[in-house]
Amino acid sequence: MQGHRPRLSRKLGRGEISRIVKCIPGRRRRVIAAAAACALLFLSGCPAARTGPDPRKLESRRKTSFQYFGTVCFASVYDDFSSDSSRNRFEEAWQEITDMLARLEASASLDKAGSDLRRFNDARGGERVPVSATTADIIALARRLYEETGGAFNPAVANLVDLWGFSPRFRNKSDLRMPYDRPSDEEGGFGLPDPRYVEAFRRLSDFSLVRLGGSAEEGYFLTKEASDIAIDGVPYSLKIDLGGIAKGYGADKAAAILEAFGYEYGYVNLGLSSMRLLKRNVSDEGAPGRNMWAVHISDPEDSAKDFLSLYGKDTGLSTSGTYDLSYSREGREYSHIIDGNTGEPTRSDILSVTVLGPDAASDDALSTALCVMGSEKAEDFMNTRMKGFKAAMIVRRESGRLDLVTNMKKGEYALTR
Repeated sequence: MQGHRPRLSRKLGRGEISRIVKCIPGRRRRVIAAAAACALLFLSGCPAARTGPDPRKLESRRKTSFQYFGTVCFASVYDDFSSDSSRNRFEEAWQEITDMLARLEASASLDKAGSDLRRFNDARGGERVPVSATTADIIALARRLYEETGGAFNPAVANLVDLWGFSPRFRNKSDLRMPYDRPSDEEGGFGLPDPRYVEAFRRLSDFSLVRLGGSAEEGYFLTKEASDIAIDGVPYSLKIDLGGIAKGYGADKAAAILEAFGYEYGYVNLGLSSMRLLKRNVSDEGAPGRNMWAVHISDPEDSAKDFLSLYGKDTGLSTSGTYDLSYSREGREYSHIIDGNTGEPTRSDILSVTVLGPDAASDDALSTALCVMGSEKAEDFMNTRMKGFKAAMIVRRESGRLDLVTNMKKGEYALTR
């Protein structure tokens, strides 16, 4: 998932707000694989029946880190923190979470020197790179979702993301320069790239040519089966970016740690877009059931306002958007979400997608994939291939009207715009 913050939006000019389009799941359905779970916040409501302390009187505590994946990571829980042992327990849980995030970054970080991902990307075509069990697990899940979505979710677009100016080196103001770089303007946009690079990097975006091998006993490895392509004498090889799934994977693992420490109420948030919800100690206002959170999705046309609220508990959640990181050229908006089939930023009419499902890693991948597909294909995919997952898509029609397209039941969401 290329990350979209639930409360961050980019102004596009105000259009006419629409009706709600309710998508009814069809007969043909195929389950997309799941793994663990994720999401965000807000208060009020009614407590659930429970032995022990009154849930309404539980205290909230939160831990935050900016140390991993170049973004914010935090965990929040509600519990009885009246004793030293209860406070120490949360410290121990947070330590386990940060240790896990450090291992995850050493595996899946695009920037961290010596990470599995960095070593793989630096390898030439045909080379084999040893990787950790964590990397192998993420790659296996990514491969399954790549196949399930027909390539709409594609970690192998890393070269294209860099070509179009959306990789971390541009955000981090790196000194690294590539032959295909173009000057940036005052708004952070770029001129259009040389078509030779678009085509070469499109050919190098075949994730099926990343082969996972090995075993837990003998160790895992990745083989880069795509041949390098040279332009003006400079060789380029297939590269992958796991940012569209790794943060959700981390949220799943962090939530599992909280649950192992006995926490029932709380949530985990990685990068503001990949989340895992436990239960709410009291249901948020408007929630259709007990212990449910309200997650507020920002209005694509006004970042100060919300477009809708989604309700959930014990679930993963991920939001992707095509409008929050983009630039304009010659009357076209170029988004950070790349379509590997064309080698270009997606031309999707979808502005934002939020997916709730059994695990945040799959939610990450699916929210990005639906953005790439565009509303027509995404609606069909949502209704036929996403059993066990809920999706809410904000779509801009040709008239300028915004439609909410969703497979969620009435009461599981509320329009707030």
